Amino acid sequence: MSAQTDMLGGSNPSRYREMSKPFADSEQAEKAIRAFYVGVEALRVECKIPDLVVAMRITTAGPEGEEPESGVVFTFGDAMHAAAIAAFAYGKLQADAQHAVENMVATGKRTARR
Repeated sequence: MSAQTDMLGGSNPSRYREMSKPFADSEQAEKAIRAFYVGVEALRVECKIPDLVVAMRITTAGPEGEEPESGVVFTFGDAMHAAAIAAFAYGKLQADAQHAVENMVATGKRTARR
């Protein structure tokens, strides 16, 4: 997969900050997750993606000001492929992170030599 394909979402800090605000309560979070699930399922069918794993992090405002985070995972298609897809994604994310660190170190070394 090309770097362009990997970065389709791009970087949008202001949108990320807005989306990172906690849901008012668990009912609002559930409603958003359900809507997301329905939308993803429709796109999966439309785009003919047989197997898919989705993982997300959400934050909900607690009654005493705390903001507990929750992880949500759901799968579509053949459940027998879910673990392999998730393992591939984890490995790819780890490799990408390692590559980014290596690039930062290399850039720092080049900058320090000047």
